[in-house]
Amino acid sequence: MSLKKDFFGKLIYLEDYNMDIARHLVQGSDIWLNTPRRPLEASGTSGMKAAMNGVLNCSILDGWWAEAYTPDVGWAIGQGEVYRDQDTQDNVEAKTLYERLEREIIPLFYDRGKDGFPVKWVALMKNSMRQISSRFNSNRMVTEYVGKFYLPALEKWNLLNRDDMSVAKEFAEWLGTIRKNWSSVEIIETECPSEEVVKSVGDTFPVTVKVRSPIIKYDDMSVEVPFGLAGPEYQLTGGDITKLSFSHDEQDLLVFKGEINCSVSGRMGFTVRILPSHQTFGTIVESGLVTCWE
Repeated sequence: MSLKKDFFGKLIYLEDYNMDIARHLVQGSDIWLNTPRRPLEASGTSGMKAAMNGVLNCSILDGWWAEAYTPDVGWAIGQGEVYRDQDTQDNVEAKTLYERLEREIIPLFYDRGKDGFPVKWVALMKNSMRQISSRFNSNRMVTEYVGKFYLPALEKWNLLNRDDMSVAKEFAEWLGTIRKNWSSVEIIETECPSEEVVKSVGDTFPVTVKVRSPIIKYDDMSVEVPFGLAGPEYQLTGGDITKLSFSHDEQDLLVFKGEINCSVSGRMGFTVRILPSHQTFGTIVESGLVTCWE
């Protein structure tokens, strides 16, 4: 931990000094500008603190802002696109930022009545504080960690220890079989409607995947379809993951079927991956134990 002298010559901890600067920044700013390159933003807690102090956020759609942003709480820079060429991405986002400032942010800030009060700006501040403070806080964080991770982990641990660890031994044997034979899992064919088929927002898009797996059974695998908007380099941005259900055997192939929900407009894309899945302990994420559609 390093030390630094303040303006009066007194030694203070540098961490305390930085916290003091941050305290003044989040209380005295009108706009909190955040311009990382997607997807390098770890979280964005400074933007959360700023919002709690009435500061409006203008940020790349990454980290927390990808979840928090709506037009009635602040501004987004871009639409979450990711370009392979970073210079292109920087130029696109810089242009978008300057347009936001010129056409939206600055006119709104100086839109004042005879009393000099920016009514619409303050209304946006209040709405941002009301929505963001209630969603992005330590209470929610701890509650979700406990409910989604800590308690389920404890439940699984107790299960593994049951009956002189018989469940743990059975799981270890199952995982050994998976590791030994996973290379035999192969995606043979993916079927979907022709690209000429136009879907409206809210419609579903059927997907069928045929898998060859001579050793590993269908209920020991999770066939998943990540999908989202297709970027300029055909990379997926945003979106979600849908899990396909086993349908039937077709000669020596396993057939899985499911649907993609087209919840947004634009050019959509998807891919297919297969992961091991235990009936009790769920999907197994381990290096080398994944089969992807190429």
